[in-house]
Amino acid sequence: MGAAEVSINLEDESIPDIKDELKREHQHEQKLKRSKTFNWGKDKSTDTSTIKERKSFFKRLPLFFQNVIFAVIVICGNDKSVAFTKYTSKTFGIENLPVLFWSVYLSVSWTTYYLLDFLFKVLPEIFNKLVYLIIGLILENIRVASKVSGYIDYSRHLQKYITYFTWSILNFITYIAIFGMQKPGSYEIVQKICISICVIFGVSLIEKFCLQIFAVHFHKRAYSDRLENQNYCENLLEKLSKSIRISEDVTLEQIEKENGGINDKFNSIRAKVFLDLTKVNEKVDDVALISGVLRYGNPYKFGKRLFDSLAKENSDRIYLSDFLKYFATTEEAEEAFLFFDKDNNGDVIKSEFKQTILEVFNEDESLEKSIFQSSQAISKLDNVVSFFSYIVILFIILAIFGVNTTGFLTVAVSLWAGLAFALDVGDRVEIDGEQFFVKEFGLNTTVFKSIEGLEIYSPNFVLLGKSIRNIRRSGPTSESVRITIALDTSLEKIENLNKFLINYIKAEESREFFPDLIYIVNNIVSDNAMTLTFWLSHKSNWQMAGRKIKRRNRFMMKLREGVQLHGIQLTSLKMEYHDIHTVN
Repeated sequence: MGAAEVSINLEDESIPDIKDELKREHQHEQKLKRSKTFNWGKDKSTDTSTIKERKSFFKRLPLFFQNVIFAVIVICGNDKSVAFTKYTSKTFGIENLPVLFWSVYLSVSWTTYYLLDFLFKVLPEIFNKLVYLIIGLILENIRVASKVSGYIDYSRHLQKYITYFTWSILNFITYIAIFGMQKPGSYEIVQKICISICVIFGVSLIEKFCLQIFAVHFHKRAYSDRLENQNYCENLLEKLSKSIRISEDVTLEQIEKENGGINDKFNSIRAKVFLDLTKVNEKVDDVALISGVLRYGNPYKFGKRLFDSLAKENSDRIYLSDFLKYFATTEEAEEAFLFFDKDNNGDVIKSEFKQTILEVFNEDESLEKSIFQSSQAISKLDNVVSFFSYIVILFIILAIFGVNTTGFLTVAVSLWAGLAFALDVGDRVEIDGEQFFVKEFGLNTTVFKSIEGLEIYSPNFVLLGKSIRNIRRSGPTSESVRITIALDTSLEKIENLNKFLINYIKAEESREFFPDLIYIVNNIVSDNAMTLTFWLSHKSNWQMAGRKIKRRNRFMMKLREGVQLHGIQLTSLKMEYHDIHTVN
């Protein structure tokens, strides 16, 4: 009995243990199930990505809106702050005025600036679109639309200065409106400071506006004809280069590469030109029209390949018929052909074609150098004018604050001299009977290069009083050749000599001279001598000095031959030369 009783008691004691164990196992299984459905990575309390997103969104807001949100949170979170008792009390203020007055003034000033900055950035774009929509598309007047758009560009380029000046005026009006009735102790001083700020930005706006107009009109006046001519030359070469691609089945890029590639030197100059102009004008659309002739590389290689591709097989000349298939109309082809056919004889030989190509390339190089020099001069001009504008601002501010400025003397210096000359880099000019080449020009000094290779630095104020003959800008040039012959020379001999020279020009020099050679018996210089002058008309100017000297030497040798052939006696070996530039 005892043993049985013990066993029964043990069994009875183990039953609740088993139940507890089963209960614990069930609870563990439930925990496992809950753990499987729980995602620790998406716990809101520890989701750092969401916090970063919220933080980055707040930081992306403009500073003004961040301040507004922060102020709303602070004001709404503090019941006592709504009353503004502390901020409207004079015991807590500046210059016996509550802080609220000053905070309102600064808030209005701050908001006004950013609002004006936004408006003056957006309004020119809106007006520009409306102009092209209304005037350009509806009224179909593209010329007027482009002109109006050009005026809008002025405001776009001067946006910063217009914003500053307008803000300074509104800031002054705001100060008067808020503090005009209260008039704190520093009212007069702050008022003068506001007026001085208006003067600073107003004078700066006027200076930049005048410089903007000057830069645009100067480049239009100085380079419009040359740029237009170079653009025509570039388009002409572009159309004719199709003959190379057709005859050799190559691309334009291959032509450029094989002809020496892009001229890095002058491409870098072109880039510097735009950068220098941008510093002053932000953007000068009317100036940025530089041709790309130099991309064809070596002019000799390009000219040879272009001539060979245009000319018919086994032909050493190009005719109008060779140009027709590369142009849309016959008129365009004729105009292009006359560009190469300088003597108007209906054909273009290799030397003539080569000379024209070289002239185009040389003009492009000179044009790039000229624009580069002028952009540097305008930048220097901007610095000088800005310096004098600062002096003007200083004296105006001194006058505003009551400082005596009666001793101020107006200084008038000819700052525009460096940009007023009709000179470009590469021009051949004649000053005081001597000929020079323009190497570079600046705001104060122009550098010339003489025929002997010497460099002459001439101040611009000295050149203002000189008569300068620009040979490159001149048209076809006439030259007078004067000789002294015996007094008993008959008119028949003179006529025969003149006919001899005319026949020579028609036969051998038709590409260089006009055949309308005339002579004049000037006067009787002594009892045994008289002067005879021949007027020789060149078909080009004398910019290409070497070419001019060669053709004149040939003419002079032929003149000597004619004098000897017709038995005309010279009383003196001296011959005088005079030239007159005639522009068609």
